[in-house]
Amino acid sequence: MAAREIEAGAARLYQDLVETSQDLIWQCDAEGRYVYLNPAWEETLGYEVEEMLGRRFADFQTSEQARRDLALFARLLEGATVKGHETVHLHKLGHPVQLRFSAKAHFDAEGRIAGTRGTAHDVTAAKALEAELRRSQESYRRMFEDMPLAFCTAGVDLRFRETNPAFERLFGYSAEELRALTFRDLTLPEQVSRDGAAIAQLVRGELPVYRTTKRYRTKSGRLLWGLLTVSGVRDEHGKVRHCLAGVEDITEIKEAEGLLAEAQRIGEMGSYDFDVQAGRWTSSPKLDEIFGIDDAYPRDVSGWLALVHPEERELMGSYLSDQVLGQGRAFDREYRLARRRDGAEIWVHGRGVVTCDDARRPIRMRGTIQDITASKRAQSALRASEQKYRTLVDQLNVGVFHTSLDGRFLHANLATARTAGFDTVEELREGNATRLYAREEERRELIEALQRDGAVHGREVTSVRRDGCTFPLEVSAVLLRDTQGRPESILGVVADVSERKRTEELARRSQRLEALGLLAGGIAHDFNNLLTGVFGFIELAQQSAREPELQELLRCAGEPLARARSLTLQLLTFAKGGQPARRVAPLAGVVESAVRFALAGTRVKAELALAEDLRLCNYDEHQLAQVLGNLFINAVQAMPHGGTLTVRAANVQVAGHLTLADGDYVRISVQDQGVGIPREILPRIFDPYFTTKQTGSGLGLATAYSIARRHEGAIEVESAPGQGSTFHLFLPAAEAGAIAEASPAPVALRGEGTVLVMDDEGAVRAVLERMLERLGYRCLSASDGDQLLGLDREELAAGRTPVCAILDLTIAGGEGGIEIKDRLRALGAELPIFAASGYSDDPVIAEPARFDFQGSLAKPFTLASLSQLLAVLPPQRR
Repeated sequence: MAAREIEAGAARLYQDLVETSQDLIWQCDAEGRYVYLNPAWEETLGYEVEEMLGRRFADFQTSEQARRDLALFARLLEGATVKGHETVHLHKLGHPVQLRFSAKAHFDAEGRIAGTRGTAHDVTAAKALEAELRRSQESYRRMFEDMPLAFCTAGVDLRFRETNPAFERLFGYSAEELRALTFRDLTLPEQVSRDGAAIAQLVRGELPVYRTTKRYRTKSGRLLWGLLTVSGVRDEHGKVRHCLAGVEDITEIKEAEGLLAEAQRIGEMGSYDFDVQAGRWTSSPKLDEIFGIDDAYPRDVSGWLALVHPEERELMGSYLSDQVLGQGRAFDREYRLARRRDGAEIWVHGRGVVTCDDARRPIRMRGTIQDITASKRAQSALRASEQKYRTLVDQLNVGVFHTSLDGRFLHANLATARTAGFDTVEELREGNATRLYAREEERRELIEALQRDGAVHGREVTSVRRDGCTFPLEVSAVLLRDTQGRPESILGVVADVSERKRTEELARRSQRLEALGLLAGGIAHDFNNLLTGVFGFIELAQQSAREPELQELLRCAGEPLARARSLTLQLLTFAKGGQPARRVAPLAGVVESAVRFALAGTRVKAELALAEDLRLCNYDEHQLAQVLGNLFINAVQAMPHGGTLTVRAANVQVAGHLTLADGDYVRISVQDQGVGIPREILPRIFDPYFTTKQTGSGLGLATAYSIARRHEGAIEVESAPGQGSTFHLFLPAAEAGAIAEASPAPVALRGEGTVLVMDDEGAVRAVLERMLERLGYRCLSASDGDQLLGLDREELAAGRTPVCAILDLTIAGGEGGIEIKDRLRALGAELPIFAASGYSDDPVIAEPARFDFQGSLAKPFTLASLSQLLAVLPPQRR
């Protein structure tokens, strides 16, 4: 009987210990369904034990985690034993709980595997602490990447060559003293061989970078921990010439890591059984170790209170008697002890469950006590580390802030205050972060994104400075949560991106012009081909007409065609700037002529202030006249009731400009007294087809911008509503001592002989044939190169040598003029060849000699321009 009572008592004791254990104890059947769980599960996962029993453990996991653990479960059913397996369960509220498991199979009465059982520890807090410390260390490293770091160069023999002041301060040696030493002289003896082997691997190319933590001894004898990073500096043959090394003092971090390592090693806890009526408690050996007591120590309430720290003794005595034993509540409290063995102050976390009799009087309390001293010290070290990092953040040039959810500043550095227009952080913190947002909806959307995603990166908002002006602000932030997972505050960085946005806008404007320019150039090319036929036949018809009325009608038909020709020129100029046909010349005459033409018949008067010593420029006169004409006409339209147009020209020097190369320029400024340009449309005025006028193509300023850029110049504008506008045109000045070039005089000429023509447009070939015949020539035309080469062979076989050839540069689906030119010349005698193109901006048209052509013809052309082209032929070939 006594044996059964002892066995029953032991079973009850075992059951009580299991029931009060902070360890998670469980048992599953062969299907993975929980058949037993101790009460500790309820606090850990938030479910009542009854809610979990009968359900598979995979029901409390994500599908991916369940897949991995089911594979492990299958191994357990085969007889395997698992220790220290880390997994994740989901709390009833949805957040993950990290657990460390030890498990094995259990057997039924017949010796068959009936399922698995084991224990688990909730390691979520420890993992979070590890992660937090890792994040702190990573943050520390990132902050110091741009901070002064101890670094040096050394030979492959590890002898120092150069050291920076931070390195000298860290180790206490002067630069001269260090040059007489090697890394071995600073390294503890037991680490010398390891460093030497790693450097040898680095030199052989087996190790890209050597990084290690090691102990150093300074000149004063002080030991410190350093994070060493060594990379090899190689020559053009890949051979390491010397090493570049950086050392970061991580002594404090290593001490904090030591504290954390100690906290991580605390996995077990002591247990106790307190007989309330007898006033005595028994303890496990582990608890005796925590308390620092031996077998003779009195195990009663007074003995326990004697271990409690004097500052907490009265409070803990009242807690035990009033709330735990008096009200039957569970014991759950962190408190300090004075360890009996050595008097050391330690922190413990005590838990216990009270058992009452039928009269609700406490009769027994069983529980566990865990030493959490290392964890407490690690938390203290972490707080100290955070304070150190905060000091470093305050010195950064990047704006760093920490606010509550309602916008109260919890912390901000000086860079944040200055970004917002404040002189001090105190002035910034007097207000709320919400006042820095120019648009409330942007702030609301940012907060919603943080709550939804947990973080935002590079989000742009419109901010307002202290003086009221707005500017683009880039925000990157994370949402910080409390220990319960509830949103608590916002931590982030900010940067004023005004200058970057301006540069990006210039790049986007250039891309828009280039994209639309390709389209405009293609349209202009095809249109020029069509105009060549219409323009040419009208001109020939006008010369052949005898009736005055018919001549007048043909002349009238030619006027809109001339305007159409001007439009295609603008399209091509906009498309690629129009390849300028430049010559060195003064600017004053072009400016004065353009002013007179634009202001004729208007109410606007001109004031010219052109410097007498104005430098010569290398420019295309027609294109520059087009730019100035657009600027002057816009100014006139901005002053419908009249006013003064002021035109200034001066020599200037440019340096550090966003789009202009440093050097000498002539700046032409056009200032009107008009209504000005609204700020919201100012960035778009150079966009193609953008206009605020009832009439107009919207190509004027876009074309002017393109021409200026093709001349290696630029156009800028200053304007404000009600204050008029001033456009500044910059043109590179010609080299000192340059001489103005004279314009060629027109030539009219008739000739004879055969002219070869290649063009894929039938109307162009027909016009050229008629015009050449009108000039006295015989014309043989072809639509492609092979056909033209056949005509040339026939002429040569008949003993007739063509006087020249006119080749279109662009042939749809075939070789153009540049390719056919060489094949023609390979057939026989040297043949003068002229280039023709609907792309009047083509560089071959502007500079034919550079491409081995005798001249060029831009479409649409006139009979006079064709005659002038053939005037370059030597007399024997006319």
